[in-house]
Amino acid sequence: MIAIRAPYLEIAVLVLGMAILILETFAAKIDKKIFAYAGIVGLAAVLVASFFLLPESSIPQTNGFWNFYTADPLSIFFKRFTLVTTIVVLGMMIDYTPVLGSVAGHASSNLGEFFSLPLLTCAGLMYLVSAIDFIFIFVAIELVTISISRLRNHLDLRRDRRNKSTTNHRGAFQRQDRQLRRNLRRSISVGWIGF
Repeated sequence: MIAIRAPYLEIAVLVLGMAILILETFAAKIDKKIFAYAGIVGLAAVLVASFFLLPESSIPQTNGFWNFYTADPLSIFFKRFTLVTTIVVLGMMIDYTPVLGSVAGHASSNLGEFFSLPLLTCAGLMYLVSAIDFIFIFVAIELVTISISRLRNHLDLRRDRRNKSTTNHRGAFQRQDRQLRRNLRRSISVGWIGF
């Protein structure tokens, strides 16, 4: 039986997103929708791999990374939910590409980046559901917000840049960052939060 360690799921999604982003730079003559299909197939493979994880008790807890990360059944459930949702989003983005191409001027304008950003967001969300330390939570949220803000740039091509919603979202992210920094000063571990 094949057994996979839980962090390899996030690493696979990150590598897939970065590979699509890099390949889009060098592939000028191909149809860019292939990157969306590659993302869907890659995420489906990661979803299948999530059913072959090592039990958490067999993972050694000695190195520093495991102080930040957990692979309990609830986090595995939410990782699968995030993977399925991202697969659906990539499927919907394929139908949205003609609209994006007509606004940008030509049909293949940065579509590889457009398709890789949900993958990076998915990896950030997968890290977020496994985070048990404020530092790791902060890093995961930053990965999510950076890719979401870049994706908003793709989707805001028609809108005026002075739109109030853009500034409101930036303000919310800044408030969230300030609150996390305040919490980090108090304590780095989330173990003091009782459920």
